[in-house]
Amino acid sequence: MRKKAERQLPLDFAGTQKLTKDWYSLYRNIHEILEAHPAVLDLVHADLTQGQKKLKRNIEGVASESILRLAIVQQIEDLSFRQVIVRVDDPEMLRFFCRLYDDPVISHSKYATLVNLIQPRTWEKVNELIVRFARDKKGFKGKQLRIDTTAVETDIHFPMDSSLLCDSVEVLSRLLQQVQRIAPSVVGPWRSRLRNAKRLTQKLLRGGATLHKATRKKLYGKLIAGTERVMTRAAEVRERIGAGRSGVKNLLEHKKLFGHVPAMCAGDKGFYSAGAVACAAAMGVAEVCVPKKGRRNEEEEKTEHSRWFKLAQAFRAGIEGTISVLKRVFGLWRCLREGWTHFQSWVGSGVLAHNLVLLART
Repeated sequence: MRKKAERQLPLDFAGTQKLTKDWYSLYRNIHEILEAHPAVLDLVHADLTQGQKKLKRNIEGVASESILRLAIVQQIEDLSFRQVIVRVDDPEMLRFFCRLYDDPVISHSKYATLVNLIQPRTWEKVNELIVRFARDKKGFKGKQLRIDTTAVETDIHFPMDSSLLCDSVEVLSRLLQQVQRIAPSVVGPWRSRLRNAKRLTQKLLRGGATLHKATRKKLYGKLIAGTERVMTRAAEVRERIGAGRSGVKNLLEHKKLFGHVPAMCAGDKGFYSAGAVACAAAMGVAEVCVPKKGRRNEEEEKTEHSRWFKLAQAFRAGIEGTISVLKRVFGLWRCLREGWTHFQSWVGSGVLAHNLVLLART
C-alpha cells in the first residue's frame, strides 16, 4: 500500500554564497506552503492510489508526497525525467525537499509511470488551492484580469502532405466527437471520414515514388475532398458554439476564486466577440478591453483611442512576459509526456511550479 507522506525532518541547510542561500530559501518557502495545505497531498495521493492496478513493490514504496515534490522540482529546474532523478540523487537539499532522505531514489522510468497517474483535473484543483492561499494570505485582490494563449512545441512524425491531411481529419473528428457527446444537437448527424483518410494515406505512403502519377493525383483528390468536408462541418459547429466563450469562462473562473468579477478585463483580438463583451459588461466588469476585429464605428474608434483602453492594453501585454517565463524557466517550451491527457498534466504542473515560486518569493 502506498504511503501518503514520508517521515519529517528539518529542512534547514547552510550555504556560503548568496546564490546558494537564495536557492535553499526558495525550496524552504515552497515546503512551508505545501505543509500548510495538506489538501494538496490528499488530491495527489487519491490519484496515485485509486482505481489503478497493483504496481511493483519497489514502486509502491515511494510516498505520494515524494512524487508530487519531484514533479515540482522537475518544472522549477526545467529538467527531463532522467535529469531530475540525477539532480535529486546528488544534492542533499533536494533529497530532503522531496522527502527521500537517505533512501534510494527511484529510476526515471518508474517516476514517469507514477507522475503520469496524476490527472489534469487534480493539477487544476491543486492550483486553485494555491491561488486561494495567495488571495487569503498574500493579499492578492484580483481586480484585473488579462487573457492570452500560446503554443507549445512537441515532437511529430516527418511531415508529408498526405499524413498532414490525415492528421487534420483525425484531430477535427476527435473534437467533433467531444462536442457531440456534450451537445448532440450542435453537431447533428455526421459521418467521420477518418477511416477513409487513413486508408488513402497508407496507399500514398506505401506507393511512394513508384506510384503512377495519375493514381497519386486521384488518391490525393479523394483525400483533399474528405478533409474539406470535415473542415466545413467543423467550421459550422464552431459558428454554432459562438466565438469568444472562453473569455466569458475565464471571467466566471475569476469570480469563483476571488468572489467578484474583475474591475478590468483585457484580451487581444482573438478573444473578441460582441456577445462576449456584452456578457462581461452585464456581469459587472467596468472596463472590458478587447479590440474589435475588422471595421469599427465612430464610438468604437473613440473607445479604443481612449486613455483607459490604451493603459489596459499595456497591462495585457504583461502576460507575454509571464508566458515567456513559463516557457524559458519552467519547461513549458516543450512537452515531455505523450498524449493529450499527459500534455494537460504537464502544463498544470508547470503552472503550479510557477505559482509556488512566485508566492515563495513574495
